[in-house]
Amino acid sequence: MKTIYKYFTLGILGIVMSSCNNGKSLQQYFVDSSNNPEFITFDVSSNILSIAEDELTPNQKETLHSIKKLNVLALKLDDSNESFYKEEKEKIKNILSSDSYQEIMRFNTGNARGVVKFLGEDDAIDEVILYGSDDSKGFALLRILGDNMNVENVGQLVEVIQKGTLDQSQLGSIGKIFSEVK
Repeated sequence: MKTIYKYFTLGILGIVMSSCNNGKSLQQYFVDSSNNPEFITFDVSSNILSIAEDELTPNQKETLHSIKKLNVLALKLDDSNESFYKEEKEKIKNILSSDSYQEIMRFNTGNARGVVKFLGEDDAIDEVILYGSDDSKGFALLRILGDNMNVENVGQLVEVIQKGTLDQSQLGSIGKIFSEVK
């Protein structure tokens, strides 16, 4: 009986261990990177976007209200961190290559390249990821967390953000960076 119990326990343990994801999640990458002074990181609530809702379509309003929070992670490239920059780009590439993330679009404008992906189902997206890099400036990674966003409204999301302005007073010293980068 003890032998059967041992095999049963080993079998359950094997199933549990094999179902664990050995890959790093994007959320874990954000957490780990937030402790590194090379990165600029911050989280903001969706109400930081100052948007006049009366100018929005019903789909844009629905999209705006489905957003809970935005996580931003950026790495500015300079002469002292070029190898670190390349390593971090590779880590992000590996994370985003997971089958969990579905690609919406890619863009390429000269030096700048980027991708928009999402996590979840087409009609119940929990997270939209925007990643862009420029090998002369650095990279930025944006996680948009929400409830039941859908693929059709992701394009609306970009329009909503473009119509809004950031309330830089809520960003503190990070807001100064945005005002200098125009």
